[in-house]
Amino acid sequence: MVHRRTMTYILLLILCAPSLAGARANSPAYLLSHPDAQEAPTGQKWIAPREGKPFFVVGANYEGASDRAWVMWEDEQFDIDVIEEDFAKASSVGVNTLRIFVQKPLRDDILAGDFSKLDAVLGLARQYNLWIILTFTDWPEPDLQRAADLNRRIAEHLAAEPSILAYDTKNEPQFTDVAGAIFPSSVSPVPLQSADTIATYGERIPRASIGEYRRGEGKNIIPARMTDDQAYLMANYYKLYLEFLETSSAWVGSHTGTNTIDYMDSPDSASWWPFLNAIDATLLAWNNVQMDPVRIADPGRLVTTGYSNMILARMPSNGALSFHSVHRFTSHGAAGLNATFRVLDGLQRAFPGQPVMLEEFGYPGQVSSSGGGVTGFDPRTTANLESAVWAYLYSKGFAGGAKWMLNNFTQGYDPAQNSYGLFDNSDQPKLTAYALRQLSDMVLRSSPGTMLPTVRSDDNYAASYAYTARGVLVAGGKAYTATDFTYTSAAPSQVVMTNMSGTLTLFSTDVSTVTLNLPGAFGVPVDKLSKVTLIGLDPQGQPWTPPVPALNGDWLKINLKPLYKYRLFVMPRAIERAEARIDPDSVYFPQVGHNLSDEFLRYWQTYGGIPIFGYPLTEAFHENGYLVQYFERNRFEYHPENSPPYDVLLGRLGADYTADRVYPGVQPFASEPNHRYFPETKHSLNYAFLGYWERNGGLPLFGYPLSEEIREVSPTDGREYTVQYFERARFEYHPEYQGTDAEVLLGLLGVSALQGKGWLP
Repeated sequence: MVHRRTMTYILLLILCAPSLAGARANSPAYLLSHPDAQEAPTGQKWIAPREGKPFFVVGANYEGASDRAWVMWEDEQFDIDVIEEDFAKASSVGVNTLRIFVQKPLRDDILAGDFSKLDAVLGLARQYNLWIILTFTDWPEPDLQRAADLNRRIAEHLAAEPSILAYDTKNEPQFTDVAGAIFPSSVSPVPLQSADTIATYGERIPRASIGEYRRGEGKNIIPARMTDDQAYLMANYYKLYLEFLETSSAWVGSHTGTNTIDYMDSPDSASWWPFLNAIDATLLAWNNVQMDPVRIADPGRLVTTGYSNMILARMPSNGALSFHSVHRFTSHGAAGLNATFRVLDGLQRAFPGQPVMLEEFGYPGQVSSSGGGVTGFDPRTTANLESAVWAYLYSKGFAGGAKWMLNNFTQGYDPAQNSYGLFDNSDQPKLTAYALRQLSDMVLRSSPGTMLPTVRSDDNYAASYAYTARGVLVAGGKAYTATDFTYTSAAPSQVVMTNMSGTLTLFSTDVSTVTLNLPGAFGVPVDKLSKVTLIGLDPQGQPWTPPVPALNGDWLKINLKPLYKYRLFVMPRAIERAEARIDPDSVYFPQVGHNLSDEFLRYWQTYGGIPIFGYPLTEAFHENGYLVQYFERNRFEYHPENSPPYDVLLGRLGADYTADRVYPGVQPFASEPNHRYFPETKHSLNYAFLGYWERNGGLPLFGYPLSEEIREVSPTDGREYTVQYFERARFEYHPEYQGTDAEVLLGLLGVSALQGKGWLP
């Protein structure tokens, strides 16, 4: 019998089937060899796993299934089948990283030498190609030596575990956790457990009054374990901390568009610098006690601390972390979004060249209302705001983010905490999960773009914003207008458009109307088009035929249904069979029904003809502002701005065809006659392929190698060959022709490019 929840996730995987290639590509194995072309913006950094390449974290926090959040490790609650279903859910919506927590039941198992639960969960992470950020301490633990011993045990056990991205020492430490910690004698006294800084500012609570303070105002601040001498220090530093918060709040209130981080960086806070330095030195010791054993036990593994306290997050000693992790939650609306962005920007400025990750963020589906009861929020608003956060993180070079949280929590007392999930109480994806699936695919397939600087308020607590990149648009709100694209919606929604390899895809979280300028979108004048085709997938991933869109001049109008995915193809008349031209500078190929003329004919004849380029598959036509012509193995482009012979250039079809693939490079070596290393792409060229490359045009014709030799099934004849990709070609090795000119043949990349556009079957 198929478990009901298992059946749900089978259906979910079907729903996301068009994007599953992207989900698989999000695996740790993939990310370890992420293409160099896909990097954070200049000057910013993504997280690089141990022995791996940087990548953008699309994460979620995982506390357990919706009916057992925060108790998932308890013996009677731990269910690896349920956890597997959740990991499948996470992968299906584009999540590549999960943050999980060591809680007391798991701690007790580990201290007893039992790692079976943790090992089982990490086995699922490997199975579903998910990275794991493991947070060590998710409970109050003042004894740092005890925490360090637990951390060391875990790190020693997991030193060879490939799914671990990073260790997080503690979830959301606060000032009292750091100031009141029990430090090992080897690092005592730390500044916040010494009276020196009190002397600088003066007593806030006299020593004689500490007993009264402990019984009254400070009873929830001063731990019972502290002596009165310790309590005296803790009370005075806590009072100073509150005064700093008050002063900072007043400064921020009088300086529009600022926050506490800005105050800390301002000369106006100079009087507080001795106190802030004391906090920083204490925090450094607090972190080091817990991290040093981890670094020894598991060398090279990343370590971080998950801060919700912006003062602690800004401390300079955090420069010793592998990356910076901040938690940020604000009220719905554009004002909260912009406030989050300012905090992130402040940390990025404070730690230039170091990764900064938004480790927890999200918007609940409901909150407690002031008069009792619950106030709900439109799911479209949540999708809108969270998509804006993802777009901002990607565009600004942050290391990524982790949604709070994967699942709703059905048994909690807090309406907000119960409703943060990507998945609802019935384990179905929310609108924000559907939007995340599209954004995760965008991250895989395009380099970071630009978030337009204005994020404005829209209806229903949503925001109006836009993110643009080459071939990508993510727009939120009720309307957006650009040169070649507009959309309108009755309610704030998300529209995601990608235009890659001649295929335009559209997705919206609500009913929307899109208008496209066809020449602008496809580079082909409308009067040169033969056919416009629109196909779709319904929310379950099944083929669906949309209504015929309306064409008005150059503009095509498409009505989008929520959660449906649309694909638009346009076909130029140049693809149709043509009549032979009567022209001495033209050759007609009856085999394919196309002419080859003028500069393109001369280039074709000079540089290889049929063996190198194949037959023409189109007539010459204008695409993206250039006269082009497609051949079986490439595309010619006419550039009149260049002098001959560079007025005809070859298209980078090999680079286009492999844009979302992964080909690990090789270690540099000294080139020799049968082996050549290319530092430009970190790839090599060897034996027969090297000889063919050198004899038939080399770099100008084929470009640099983009892969090593690999085994691959040919999309043309279905047979497996040894192949190698180049910027402008695919080489295929045919051992059956060894010793002849056909030993190496060129792949039909021109055919593949036209098939990708929908112009050939």
